[in-house]
Amino acid sequence: MTEADFNHVIREILDAETSMPRDWATVERLSLNLTRDQMALLAQRPSSVTHFVDDFDLRRKDDAYARQQREAVRAYLAGVI
Repeated sequence: MTEADFNHVIREILDAETSMPRDWATVERLSLNLTRDQMALLAQRPSSVTHFVDDFDLRRKDDAYARQQREAVRAYLAGVI
């Protein structure tokens, strides 16, 4: 998987999570696939991205935490971090 492909999947997770209604099944599937199949690539990313992929279950329960993680991953995708 290239970095562009990885970032595309992160965007897909973000889109599924912010759409209405939220598509938590897709978020979970994509997140678990990244964790299972792309651990080496994931380990090279900032911790905010790793937490975003790992913590989908926490974001589902805690809106404030979800907003914080989404903001951080958007900054990563924009090249800020």
